[in-house]
Order: sequence, then structure tokens, then C-alpha cells
Amino acid sequence: MPESTDNGISLSIASLAKRPLPASQVIVGPRFDSKGEKLYFMYPKTAAELSLYCLDIGSKQLRALFNSNLINSEPTLEEQLRRERLRLNWEGLSDFELIELEGATYVLMNLGGKFILADPDDESILLDMSDSGFVSVCQAGSGDYLLGVKRDGIYRISLFGGEATALIESKDDEGITYGIAEYVAQEELDRLDGLWCSSDGQLVAFTEVDESMIPTFPIVRDNGNEVVVENYRYPLAGGDNASVRLGLYRKSLQSVEWIDLSTLRDGYLARVCFTPGLKMWIAVLNRSQDELRWYLYSPKEQTLSLVYIQKEEPWINLPSTPFTLRSGGILFTTEEMGFSHIVLLDEDGNLRKLTSGEFCVTEIVGISADEKKAFFLSTSDSPLERHLYSLDLDDLSIDKLSVEAGVNQAYMSGSGRGYVLVQNSSRERSFTATLYALDGSWIWDLPFEGVSADSLGLLPPKFIELTLEDETTLYGAVYLPSDGLTEGRPLVVATYGGPRAQTVLDSWSMTIDLQAQLLARAGVVVFKLDNRGSFNRGKAFEAQIRHGFGTVELEDQLAGIDFIIRELGVDKDRVGIYGWSYGGFMTLMAMSRAADRFAVGVAGAPVVDFALYDTAYTERYLGLPREEPESYQRTDVTRYVDGITGKLLVIHGLIDENVHFSNTTKLMASLEGLGKDVEFVVLPGSRHGPRGYRTLLEVAYRRTNFLLRGLGLRTLGIEELL
Repeated sequence: MPESTDNGISLSIASLAKRPLPASQVIVGPRFDSKGEKLYFMYPKTAAELSLYCLDIGSKQLRALFNSNLINSEPTLEEQLRRERLRLNWEGLSDFELIELEGATYVLMNLGGKFILADPDDESILLDMSDSGFVSVCQAGSGDYLLGVKRDGIYRISLFGGEATALIESKDDEGITYGIAEYVAQEELDRLDGLWCSSDGQLVAFTEVDESMIPTFPIVRDNGNEVVVENYRYPLAGGDNASVRLGLYRKSLQSVEWIDLSTLRDGYLARVCFTPGLKMWIAVLNRSQDELRWYLYSPKEQTLSLVYIQKEEPWINLPSTPFTLRSGGILFTTEEMGFSHIVLLDEDGNLRKLTSGEFCVTEIVGISADEKKAFFLSTSDSPLERHLYSLDLDDLSIDKLSVEAGVNQAYMSGSGRGYVLVQNSSRERSFTATLYALDGSWIWDLPFEGVSADSLGLLPPKFIELTLEDETTLYGAVYLPSDGLTEGRPLVVATYGGPRAQTVLDSWSMTIDLQAQLLARAGVVVFKLDNRGSFNRGKAFEAQIRHGFGTVELEDQLAGIDFIIRELGVDKDRVGIYGWSYGGFMTLMAMSRAADRFAVGVAGAPVVDFALYDTAYTERYLGLPREEPESYQRTDVTRYVDGITGKLLVIHGLIDENVHFSNTTKLMASLEGLGKDVEFVVLPGSRHGPRGYRTLLEVAYRRTNFLLRGLGLRTLGIEELL
């Protein structure tokens, strides 16, 4: 934690690397038991490690359960990669699932990719699977057994003894796995699973993934003492995707049948859901990602029906987790109306639109036990906030349930008593958690008190609105120096800029951006802007990035700079920029294509050429390379590096399996002999998201001082307090 003084927090470069960040502890992965009597969740009470807690709702007694020291929780390679896909930064307990059996509740815990089943009442370990090599473990519906997935197949694990029996065994063919989602499904389609169970545990749907046609990319981990080669099958834009089949295992027959999804041959398995009536909804997305086909499969009749074809231009943003109803219908979100809204699709293909308006439903939280109401989060009040609403599924009336300004997250109980846990934060106050009944009545504030930004001595960023010539409104945030003076001060743009992301929110995460806060205390005005192409403003707003990475985003960032120069009087000749991932790409584009506007830039893990990125993400926005070659050529930063005139620093993890280090080596090669003022920092043990104190400290030290030096300001020592 940063050092506290009577005047609040004093910041240093070292502060930026310490975890957790100030008052950043949040409830993670909350789950209600089936009776609605207890709430289980993960929480980092004092450190950056998650532990498990249980709240007895009736007595309001809260107790800590197991911690990460039960077993050696050094994450396995598979768990490291899962955390990368989920952008998880906490250590310790990775995840948990409640196992309900014969009226008792047990806890299945994932500790760094190692699984144990335990009794939360006496904290005894019932099954220790930590040495079994499972990639994932789950309960088979309400059945009396678990399902474990390994690289070599799917196993049935007895809850009474722990014996593991192979249900589906992988072939000897290299590149074929069962029950594991392929890379692009996890990273780009928000489908982390390759295994689904019916509610009674009698049916198990699973994927067969054949990646043998995808080239293998070796990633070398070399720390000077040992060399480890990790081989990944990574589908480059325009190349082959994995071949995916969907199978169904019947417990009663101990047999497997394959569901004939011919449209999967060059597309993506997007969503799979069992209905309460034991049918399966299956959503298949085509390769160009502008058509989503909803199928219904009847295991009883072994029939597959095409129920609905969803078409959207220029692409489809896949819905968040769909919800199935007892009627067999399915509730999900679509942008066919221009904004993300809730629809209900029945088994006969009738689509009923349930919400509408110029706002986005960002998540369907759940459905009441009587299926009369749905609960959702949306931007209805403001694009900068998230609020919880209830929707009457009969008359379509909507009631706002959340009361606190800012960003709300919500988690519902399933069957049994109806509760919703709401977690809230804003720029002014850190996270709080409150338990409500489904009618919105207050039950209890969980004992995690939020703190104010003022009490920590942190200045929340100020929001700004910028109107473009076409009357489009952009939202931004400005971090001011401690003295509030901006005239003649240098400006730094902190950017991301890419699709499916929103940077500017009325959330505590904005205030505890310590990189921005430290630069502001050093006398820099820091600016963030959600440009056209960013998320949660409607499809037309986001779609302007189509076939044009590095175009409208950069135009808007430059318009934002002009606005700040005009309104705050910052020094137009001392402007810097930094960003990570897509923000790194944006930084490179800014430094090369708008070189006269930027004196210094720091690009982290940048995509240098989107021909080097994966199929699902890149083709969604740029199309296929053979059909849109110019769109890809325009994203190749090396075409513009001769224009660089400022000082540029590039930071990249050597074992980044998402944006490969080959992007940076291509940039290095293009700069040879040009005499540009470009420096490179290689993080030998880092993937796409830097982790660990030493690595985070290296990033913070290099980035902070490179920016300060490039802006003509005094550099800082690692422990120097501001």
C-alpha cells in the first residue's frame, strides 16, 4: 500500500507496483446456496490473496473459511493462462463452486489450478484432487458425481471416494482435446467452458477441439538459469481456426452422440445452454461474425432445429450469459435495435423485444424464481454509470433498484429466497456491498466500509464532455495537479481506444489509477477519452472503427487534446501518450502518424501489425485479410515509423501468448538504421498483463520517468514520495 500521512496517501513509483491498490478490495465470485440462506464469496481481507467467506443471511454472521494455504497454490500453467483470459490479478484462491448434495452444501475450490472438495462447516477436506492434473472440475448438474477435464479427456469423479473413471478419452492425435474451449473462444468470444451439464446430471455436452491444422508458435521462457519452451496453437487472422464438434454423453446409456452442426465448419461455437426441460440451446456464429444461428436440440428425439437467425451489421457482439426459462425459451441481449437490449426467444422462433431505447443493457443479472421478473444492469441513467433495474416480463414495466450513484455490480440468488447483492463504487468512494430483497428493500450492509477519496488524499478525476463537428458527444476524464493549476503544464494522454472497452466510468478504479495520480502530482495534466469505436454507446458509435483501426480513434484523441489545450491552457509542445495492448498500438500510431503533436510516448505490449493477431478479434473488425487487404495494411505500424520524431519507449513481456513478442521484434527490425530515439524494455517472465511486484515496479519506473524526462520534468527515485 502507498504510505499514509496526516494529509492522506503519499505516492511513489514503488506505490504503483504494490498490491492491493488503495481500498480496492472487492467481493469476488459471490454465490448463494440453493436455499437462499447463505452467501459465499471470495474477498482479500488484508492482502492481495483471495480467501473464502460465508455470510449467514438470517443471523448476519460473517466468517472466514479456507485460505490459499490449504495446499501449495503456485498456479499451474493452465491456471496462469485462465487468469490471463479473465484478466484476474488476485492471487490465492482462484475460484470456487457450491456442491449441493442430499441437503448439504460443500465447496469445490480451485487453488491455483489445483482442486479440493471441502466441508465449509468443519473445514475438513473431503476430496484432494490437487495432484490429479485436472484443468477444470465441476458438479454434474445435481448429480452425485463430479466431472474433471484433463488434457487427455473427461473423467467422472465419485463424490464418495474420489475414484476417477474416463468418460471421453482423447485420441492419440496431437492437437485434439475434449471439454476445453479453444483459445479464441476464451479470449474473444467470452466462452471459457467446453463442458455443460443438464440440471439432473444425466446429460453432459462437451466440445471436441481439433487444433492440429493451426501452426504452433513457440514461446520461450528464459530466465538465465533454465529455458522452457511453451508451444501454442495460435490462429492468425485469415488462417485456419480450430475444428470444433459438439458431443453429448448420456449417463444412462454411457454413450456419446455427435450433434450435426454443419455451420460450425468455418464458424464458432458461441453459446450452449441446457433448458429446465433438458433441451439444448446452441448458438453458432459464422466466420464473418455478422450472423448468429440459434439451434434447439432435443436429446430425447435426437433432433436439431434451426429456430432463429440473428443478423447484424457490421458485426455481432455476442450476448452475455443467456438465461433459459421453464417454458423452454431463452433470454439474451441483441443489438438488432442499435443498442444492446433484452429479447426473449421461444422454441417456435418467436422473438419478443423486452427493452428498448438509446441505452445499453450491459448484463442480464438473473430471473426471479417465479420467472415473472428479469434483473439487469444498464447505462439508462448515464453512459458513465451502471444501475440495476427490474423488468416485469408481462407488462414490460421497469423499476430502478440501485440507489447509489456510480457503477453498480449485482449478483442474484437462484432458487429459494430472492436476494440480490449490489456492489457499488464511484470516483468519490470505494467499494461497498449491500444485500437487498428482489423488491429493492434493504436487508443489510456488508461490513466492508467504503472510504472517500478525500480521506485518502486522492483527487478524483474530473469528467469532461467533448462535442465533435457531427454533434457526437465524447466523454473524458482529467487528472489535475495537486495545486489545480494547468496553464503551461504538460499533458499526458492515457489511452486504450479499442473496441469492446470503456475507459471513462464513474468508478473507484478511475481514482485509484495511481499511474495517472503520480503523474498529476508531478505536475502533469493527465487525460483519458473514450473515442468513437469504444463500447457501451450503441452499435453505430462503435462501428465507426470498422475497417479502420488507428483512424477515428486517433482523430478523436487529437480532438480531445485540442479541447484540453483550449480549455485548460496546457503546453501544446509538451504532450505525451501511453497505453497498453490496443493502447500500445494507439501510442505507436500517435507517435508515427501524428508525430508533430507528441513529444514522448510509452507503448506497452503493442500490436504492431494486426496481421499478427488472432482470427476472431481481428476479422470481426477488419474482415478477412484476403477480402480487405488495405484494412490490414493500414494497421501495420512499421509503414509509418519513419515519421517518428519524439522519444518512444516500448515495453513488452517476452512470454506474451496474446500479443506475441514477434510484434515488437517486427518493430525493432523496421527501425534499424533509421536513427530514431526509440528504446525497448523486455520483461523476461511477463505475459500480456504484467504481474508481481518486481515486474510491476520495472514498468512503473521506466514508464513514469521516461514520460517525465520527455516532458522536461524532474525524474523520480523509486521510493521518492509526492
